[in-house]
Amino acid sequence: MSPLSSPRIPPRTKRTLLPIPPGLWFWAGFLTFNFLLFLPLYLLNAQDAAFLPSVPLQRLLTRDNPDIFRFNLEISLLLLLFLLARPLWRASRRKWVSRAFFLLHLLTLLYAIYESVILSLYHTSPILYNDIRFFISGVGFLIDGLRLSAWQLLLIALTLVIAFLLLYKLIILWFMRVPVERMGRASRLAAIALILLFLALTLTQGRAAAQPASELNSLSAKLLANTRASLLAREDVQAYDRIHPEAIYDYARTTRLFRKPNIYLIFIESYGSVLYKRSHFTNDYLALMAEMEARLRDGGWTMETGLSRSPTWGGGSWMAYTSAEFGLYISSQPQFLAIKDRFIRQPYPSLGRYLQTQGYHHVRLAPIQRALSAAEDEANDALYGPDRWLRFADLDYQGPLYGWGPSPPDQFTLNKARELLRSQSPFPLFLVYLTQNSHYPWAPLPPLTANWRDLNDPNWPSPPPIGEPIPHRDNIKHYREAIRYQWETLSQLILDTPASEDAIFILIGDHQPPRVSRRADSFDTPIHILARDHDFPPRFETYGFEPGLVVSDLRQDMQHEGFYAMFIRELAGAYGASAAPLPYLPQGIQLHLPTPTP
Repeated sequence: MSPLSSPRIPPRTKRTLLPIPPGLWFWAGFLTFNFLLFLPLYLLNAQDAAFLPSVPLQRLLTRDNPDIFRFNLEISLLLLLFLLARPLWRASRRKWVSRAFFLLHLLTLLYAIYESVILSLYHTSPILYNDIRFFISGVGFLIDGLRLSAWQLLLIALTLVIAFLLLYKLIILWFMRVPVERMGRASRLAAIALILLFLALTLTQGRAAAQPASELNSLSAKLLANTRASLLAREDVQAYDRIHPEAIYDYARTTRLFRKPNIYLIFIESYGSVLYKRSHFTNDYLALMAEMEARLRDGGWTMETGLSRSPTWGGGSWMAYTSAEFGLYISSQPQFLAIKDRFIRQPYPSLGRYLQTQGYHHVRLAPIQRALSAAEDEANDALYGPDRWLRFADLDYQGPLYGWGPSPPDQFTLNKARELLRSQSPFPLFLVYLTQNSHYPWAPLPPLTANWRDLNDPNWPSPPPIGEPIPHRDNIKHYREAIRYQWETLSQLILDTPASEDAIFILIGDHQPPRVSRRADSFDTPIHILARDHDFPPRFETYGFEPGLVVSDLRQDMQHEGFYAMFIRELAGAYGASAAPLPYLPQGIQLHLPTPTP
């Protein structure tokens, strides 16, 4: 060969992925594309879930363990039909099918992510009508609470874009390069058998395909179920336009208080009945309650405890405390916004507004550092109608901030607020507060000091950031410590109340704690009523309350929305008079029953 001549180039051959049997490539892709759709739910629950299905064979079709070894009906059928349909072997049609498959897979994956977040954080089925309003109104608060910089948000967005692009490339490569035309008879028979099996399961299981626990999931079934639930949710919201609370809670006209003790209504964040129901909490919790009970009894306090069913799970504190103060079941953001929209100009006859008619000074304490917009402040003023808001700026706090807010330590916030109110506000007092330091992730906690004023020191070291993800055992430990911190803080606040001050403390959980509880633990939260008047707390035993700080019967039926009527009934019975016996409304206002018109 002469130096100027070109070497012979072999003819170009069609590329394949690797010299691996076509059937192996097809089934590997088939399983990967299916299992990927169930990965979000598994990852969000990996701390509690088994990787492999650990159930008897007869329970494989429906199992609670959120493992990834499941199938999506639409994705599976499209892949199997691609194997069997010969016309799709042509390259031009493969490209069209691959792009259509990517769009379907992306839609299914996005729905799976959405569904996984709702199931994992709130233990409820996704209802788009509710969830989209919750997201729109809460995403800014969430981002602010996570304290993510613009660069971090951009990095997250870029990561998602890159992940979706990689998925797109993988799907195109798989469809274009896997030689399905060379698949053997065994693979084709297996594909036909699977198609028949999936269709049979769809016909026999019906709506079960919409449930995440089903072995065979269906996006179309999920969307149909979500649509039905959303239409019902819209009807529920419309029901709020038909209520007349002024006809139900007509206490200002019919009830008068002669003795007016100060009332402290404190909602304890993430304080749930899971403390009674999980072995890793129960012993520590009962020991803590025995310690607190002895301390408070020695200080002259009488206490009664019950359980109350919250309308929310793992989040949405504002819905829980609004339900309790308004005597109205509010379990979703659209319901809350419907109430907010309707009663922004028409005052709702809430607990706070009734007490104002009896001469109480209604104060709400909100120490979160982040300031709301002027419009949000105005809407909250109109909804709750307090005489005064105490906010972060009012506390003159210079020390480090903690928790989700972020906010000052609860020990400082509560004591500083009471100091301000004693010097600046008239009594009797009705104070409403939601604790901050038992909010997830429950760490790092502020220190407890002998003198709460010592916390207001800029030289205190800032709390270290806590990384994600947090191991389950650490979540359990942090939650136990947070509940102890809250009780140490609250018990000292109660004990520091002067004997000359006539006071009632109501301590109630807003909802179950996320991450360390499950739906099987119920929606119940502890509620405690404490007073130096030894005759007042026992009045609540007729509602299932028990003396002390613990309950022995976990089957109580009280609900947050029943608290308002219950409390006013007993408050008036002990310290006032009413034109007629006040009814107890265990479920608050009945939305779906006719209500009296004014």
